[in-house]
Amino acid sequence: MKKLLSKLRPLIVVIALALVVLINALIGGLGGLHFDLTPRKAATPVAEAMDVVNAVNEPVELYIVETDDTRNVWLDELLDRFAAANGKITLESVDPSSARLETVQALADGETLADGSILVRSEKRSVALDSDDLFSYEIDQMTYYYSNGEVINYTSADFTAQDALCRALTYVTRDDMPVLYVLGGHGENGWDGALNAICFRNNIALETLTLAPGEAVPEDAAAVLLCNPASPVGEETVDALLDYLKNGGDMLLLTSYNTDFTGLDRLVGYYGMARRAGLVVDNDTSHVYSSDYKYYLKPDLREHDITAPLIEAKQRVIMPVTEAITRSDVRRAGLNAQPLLMTSAKAYLKTNTDAVSTLDQEEGDIPGQFIVGMAAAEGDTRLVWLSCATFIAAGVSGASGGGNDALIESAFRQMFDFPAQAEALPAVSLITEPLSLPMVPALIAIIALPLICLLIGLIRRRKYAA
Repeated sequence: MKKLLSKLRPLIVVIALALVVLINALIGGLGGLHFDLTPRKAATPVAEAMDVVNAVNEPVELYIVETDDTRNVWLDELLDRFAAANGKITLESVDPSSARLETVQALADGETLADGSILVRSEKRSVALDSDDLFSYEIDQMTYYYSNGEVINYTSADFTAQDALCRALTYVTRDDMPVLYVLGGHGENGWDGALNAICFRNNIALETLTLAPGEAVPEDAAAVLLCNPASPVGEETVDALLDYLKNGGDMLLLTSYNTDFTGLDRLVGYYGMARRAGLVVDNDTSHVYSSDYKYYLKPDLREHDITAPLIEAKQRVIMPVTEAITRSDVRRAGLNAQPLLMTSAKAYLKTNTDAVSTLDQEEGDIPGQFIVGMAAAEGDTRLVWLSCATFIAAGVSGASGGGNDALIESAFRQMFDFPAQAEALPAVSLITEPLSLPMVPALIAIIALPLICLLIGLIRRRKYAA
């Protein structure tokens, strides 16, 4: 029996070596096979995140909109750990098909809660985070494709929820923030979640303001926004706004050709500006978003402190449905009113906006180059007027590639100081790497060990043969 085994040993070694080579070849042929060994550190708050969580000293509610099918394990676990670490933070999962969503939606200050979004709310304010805040993806435009409705071949995919949630917790609990008041009471419209996002990014508190007769703009106002009133702004409200501006206040005004301008003529006129009623159309294709929509303007940026960051970054803005601005007859020492945005020289103003049947230039339309954005400064006062009511609407803001948001942020920076931002917390990659061995151990495992086994077998064979 021993003699038989000794004779078979070389054969066994050869068979073992052949199996090793075969298995290695099979694994090498399955290039897409890998083991997901990504650590669960994405759901483990880093020390800086825990500092933010532990610093929350007032009730904060977290609402995550999700279903069993759309639930994200990492996100849920991170939220659970935040809530478990501080008893003042509560967490609730909301099914998007349930009646509960309507109640939670009412708490979102005008922001839309979609499946996968998170509402972070305190008694002070709230902010909604969507998937773009919680995850960051980049794709290879040349090689990406879809499989089962999902993008394949990301160049990067990161879990950024930890940073977004910490910023949100800071935003809804922070006290030392400049306050932007949005004037209401006149059917104002044109702004939506895009303004909330701008304020969230820059730690600006957003509050609504309705001025009763004889009431003044609050003393803590860093600036006031008036966006496209649909009904007259009363004389007492205009007086309150002028008093605020004359005492060093700042204001952003957004209007359109159909804005009810009653009372506002006196406001802008005092600061050297005037309305030129009508719908601006531009025949220069390089100055419009699309040749089919010649009233979707892409105006030139004029040299100014507000436009300087956009000019440097080569960004542009988009302004749909715009009216014209001109200089008023008001002149006084110390008042400086300068254009920010202008059309091309091929533009024209359609004055009969009640019966527009064509965007082509007609008799009665006024040709020329028009101002569609202007800024007035006097002492510490800043009044910025953009003649596009939807300048910071989400759809327009997104189509501008960030240009519209950048202009608004730059205007705000001219009005008041932004609070210091904390450093961003690190993101965690969602892309798993194939399990692999370093070169030297791989050579040992694949080549050296089988050769050693073969050599030992040959030596033992000669020994027993002798």
